[in-house]
Amino acid sequence: MPASPHPAAGPGSWLERLQSACEAVSEWSGRVFAWFTLLLVIDTVLVILIKKAQDIRFFIASHWLALGLLIGLLITTSVYSHYRRHQRLFRPLAWSLLLSAAAVFLVWLLYFHPPVTEFLRTNLLKVQDMQFYLFGIMFMAAMGYTLKHDEHVRIDIFYRSMSIRKKALVNLTGTLFFLLPVCLLILYYSWSDVLRSWSTETYRITGGMPIKYVLKTTLLVMPVLLLIQGLAELIKNLLILRHGKPCQEDSGSAQS
Repeated sequence: MPASPHPAAGPGSWLERLQSACEAVSEWSGRVFAWFTLLLVIDTVLVILIKKAQDIRFFIASHWLALGLLIGLLITTSVYSHYRRHQRLFRPLAWSLLLSAAAVFLVWLLYFHPPVTEFLRTNLLKVQDMQFYLFGIMFMAAMGYTLKHDEHVRIDIFYRSMSIRKKALVNLTGTLFFLLPVCLLILYYSWSDVLRSWSTETYRITGGMPIKYVLKTTLLVMPVLLLIQGLAELIKNLLILRHGKPCQEDSGSAQS
């Protein structure tokens, strides 16, 4: 096949590398902050266990918890060691048993280890506040990742029936005239407030988390991550308008 007079790997290659770098940042940040979901679940369970301490004590005993922990660990080890060749089937079961054993150990630690119990009871407000912190950080910091995977809410009336070029034009217009300006406005109006929070502000509720400035910092993290992914979206749609198809398909056809 004769070489194309305008190869896709030519003038647009540095744009594609820049797009890939921006998308890598969004992917990495999204995967990192996704773990905050697990921390949020653990924190919520802790709050429930602390609040229901007196009720739960009547239904559990330390020796039964220790026995359950031992059995869970033994079953998990046995399942994983004997069925490693069928990991797709038995790995979820092994992880479920391991998490169950960890939950049993957590309950035992809470209700039958006085130092831990007393510490958590006296810091209940902080544990409760941590729910809002984890949810806020996860929600704000994952916006760039969500945009990369096109999972934001889209009011789709005419968009789905458009051609690839028209979709790229709509996305390019929205990114250029809505997404990027809004992110810059958020940065502009939030910068001074976040700096003031870091220097002076603390949480006002007695016993709560005294690090409100950490949560406010997401007002800067969110638009920065959205700007990075917005730049990737801008480049992607420009390349689509130029070549008539996504650069992945273009590079794949060039290799073939």
